[in-house]
Amino acid sequence: MDDSHTHEFADIPPSPFSIGGDLWEDGREEEDIVVMDEEELLALEGGEGPGTTYLPLGRVKAIVKLDKRVKRVPDLTIQTIAAATELFIASLSQEAFQYTVRGDRVRLTAEDVHTAIRHSESYLFLRPPPVYG
Repeated sequence: MDDSHTHEFADIPPSPFSIGGDLWEDGREEEDIVVMDEEELLALEGGEGPGTTYLPLGRVKAIVKLDKRVKRVPDLTIQTIAAATELFIASLSQEAFQYTVRGDRVRLTAEDVHTAIRHSESYLFLRPPPVYG
């Protein structure tokens, strides 16, 4: 990407799926947004540290209990599942965002996520099974 290239975000409408916008208004480059240490990420997201999750634990528990074989689920198990899910979403999002940056775009798209899944062995389990004829 050309170092002299700048993005103008003033004319981009807000979107709940926008990766740009407020994150870059402070003048940081795209690469700075992708690589953050844990303290910066917690400050950006408003997290409180270990034990804090952003997924609603009640909903996570309801999803786990959809399996009729599950009778009782300890709270720590639900918190662990929520935290692992958040880490998975963050990892996939970061991988997909690399394709957004390579495409010189400011918004992560579903196609970026599909591309990340197709090109990373870590997400092999998300690919559709092969069809044998």
